[in-house]
Amino acid sequence: MSTAPKYCLIFGPPGAGKGTHAPKICELLKLKHVSTGDMLREAGKNGTELGMQAKEKMDAGDLVDDALVIGIVEETMKSSENGFLFDGFPRTIPQAKALDAMLLKNNEKIDCIISLDVDYKLLEERILARGREDDTAEAFKERMNKFDNQTKPILAHYQGKVQILQAGVNGTREEAWTNVETAVNSYSTIPTKKKFMEENCGLCGFTSENSFF
Repeated sequence: MSTAPKYCLIFGPPGAGKGTHAPKICELLKLKHVSTGDMLREAGKNGTELGMQAKEKMDAGDLVDDALVIGIVEETMKSSENGFLFDGFPRTIPQAKALDAMLLKNNEKIDCIISLDVDYKLLEERILARGREDDTAEAFKERMNKFDNQTKPILAHYQGKVQILQAGVNGTREEAWTNVETAVNSYSTIPTKKKFMEENCGLCGFTSENSFF
């Protein structure tokens, strides 16, 4: 690996193992793990203005809008100079554009996406085998449709702009981690930050009409 990436996304469908592999990736790259749900709850506990706004919405069962989430992400980024692995955000193209714009303000960008590739049929078998009450075939289909329609297009958004490091995770947990580690270690500094910024200098902003779910 050449210069280590500073801002990364871990990407994959629900149940692919993002929560399992993210801590190991952070240890490998010396990054801070930013799980969006944990980040929002932590901001509320810390009592910041944005955190309290997010807590109020979550306590009421409302969606936290993108502008508020991005503001909390920006606050969170001040807590580490090493960089971050984003887990669970962005989940939509508007959220990805908002994150890009926020990073570009600081002359930064997403360096790579670690994409966990898994067979959907195998994933369904694994999830249904957990035996949880809400793990039904219908619920799985609904989650996967939302992922395919709203989240998966993020890969196309970043294609050719950042490195997408693909790791097959169909095997055992140990086999999956070996593939993830190999993918992470294949990172290089191409494409360059300059190229990304030249192509994205006209990024549009975002509004509170976009919602984080």
